[in-house]
Amino acid sequence: MSLNIEKEKIERMKAILKRLHEGASVEELKEEFKELLKFVAPWEIPLIEQELVREGISADEITKLCDLHVELFREFVSGKLDIEKYPEDHPLRTLFEENMVILRDLETLNLYFATFINAKDPAEKEKWLEKIRELLKELKGIKKHFTKSQTLLFPYLERLGITAVPKVLWTKQDEVLFKLKNLAKLFSQDLSSIEKNIDQVRKSLNDFVRSANDMIFRENNIFYPTVATILSDAEWYAVKLQEDRIGHYKVKPKEFKLGVEPVFPFQFAKRLSPEQIEKLPDEFRKVAMGLAFEPDDYEVRRDSDIELDFGFLSREEIDAIFKALPVEITFVGADGRTRYFTNKEDQIFVRTQSVIGRKVEFCHPPRSIDIVMKIVKSFREGRSKPVVFWVKAGERTLRVSYIPVRGEDGRLLGIMEVVQDLTEIRKIIESGKIPYFNVERMRKSAGL
Repeated sequence: MSLNIEKEKIERMKAILKRLHEGASVEELKEEFKELLKFVAPWEIPLIEQELVREGISADEITKLCDLHVELFREFVSGKLDIEKYPEDHPLRTLFEENMVILRDLETLNLYFATFINAKDPAEKEKWLEKIRELLKELKGIKKHFTKSQTLLFPYLERLGITAVPKVLWTKQDEVLFKLKNLAKLFSQDLSSIEKNIDQVRKSLNDFVRSANDMIFRENNIFYPTVATILSDAEWYAVKLQEDRIGHYKVKPKEFKLGVEPVFPFQFAKRLSPEQIEKLPDEFRKVAMGLAFEPDDYEVRRDSDIELDFGFLSREEIDAIFKALPVEITFVGADGRTRYFTNKEDQIFVRTQSVIGRKVEFCHPPRSIDIVMKIVKSFREGRSKPVVFWVKAGERTLRVSYIPVRGEDGRLLGIMEVVQDLTEIRKIIESGKIPYFNVERMRKSAGL
């Protein structure tokens, strides 16, 4: 494919690179590079860069072109999204900046590969191969970037009844991650195997880079302008409060407040106004507005619900959840009295209602009470790490954990004993035939 690239394009790119090398700033060369991009398709840029490597220009030099390309990409965002109007560390600004870093890393990956291909010395090849592997490992972090959209932004669209767009984007994001996984697997081979299958490796790399670039374009030009139109400061603040739980791709946003109370998706109850619809990107309107959709008016909180930190449950649901857990739980309060246990039909350690209110030292045989009371004492003195015992009970392998339960202020609320039957898990691990997750195995396990 590289042989078909017009020589003029390569020469113009080299001229820009020469000026960068001579000290011209990215700002000075923006217009010249912008003119060149009118004649160069986005997918051609990595191929031109590979040609430059082939001509002996170092990857470090060509990386300067990546900076120029990324800067220009900022200006090509359509959909009326002015990213500069959002303050630094705003969630939308963070997502956009992550895409800029991803874009640069994709170009760098192409450069590393081109340099690897053109290296003659095996030691030099090994050096660039290691750089590629390290960058691929870093690129796995784009899963965090995608997860923020999937779990923090998609729910707002779904509340409006717009479900097709999130499904399409999620599918495309999964495709990118799948291609990245396959590419990393190819590069995990030894040097001779990679060189033997170099055409397959090149095809896989180009396929991944194109898919990831397409995803960046979809997000920056369609998805982000859409959520910018739909979400208010209150909704963005809810996103901000949660984003660190997922993480970020090579950026470290700081905390800040938007001066409003956060509104989470389950509290989100509004319709798109005609003015908002008018501001949506054309591509989004064609897909979303062309479909019949019903806003989701579900009220998550019911009259009988108890409000928890992350959700609402009835007393009946709480009791049933504890019973359904594949563990046995006993809870002793800070006063040393038994307050709760899960009542299961196939109880491993049998409990009866008579233990409720009983002192913890009376619930264990005399031979072990000294150890139990030392554990209790250590938790009262501030120990946070659980105490774990493994128990052999006939053919069963049990894991018994004593876990301190503390309030937000660190105060000890009580101690939880958790008993797990790990017999089946131990047998699976010992057999070496671990049934790792895949969709077909999931269907089979569920009897579908």
